[in-house]
Amino acid sequence: MLAYSRLISMGDDAWISGCAPVDTEGEIIGPGEPGVQASACIARIRDALEDGGFRLGDVVRLRIYVRSFEHIDEIARAQFDAFESVRPTCTVIAAAGFIAPEMLVYMDADARRASPRP
Repeated sequence: MLAYSRLISMGDDAWISGCAPVDTEGEIIGPGEPGVQASACIARIRDALEDGGFRLGDVVRLRIYVRSFEHIDEIARAQFDAFESVRPTCTVIAAAGFIAPEMLVYMDADARRASPRP
């Protein structure tokens, strides 16, 4: 078992652990649908940020791990829809060996509040 936190924050900075496209029961969301899976990962990032007092718009760096670049168009569309106005730095990495063969994408992020909020 790993020592693990979904989000760690210090002041106006936050780091979000890897987010997989899984539901609360651990089932893969959207098997075979990379865009749906990317949106699910982004939703998990958003939820973690909001739980920590941040917003999706605070993301400054996003890392996207893909099983194959053949799915990049659908994944990129979901990423663009969520981050069009934010435009965080973004790295896409081809990775093998995800937890489940149906998993096509995985993401983690770093965030910084643009300005402190009450």
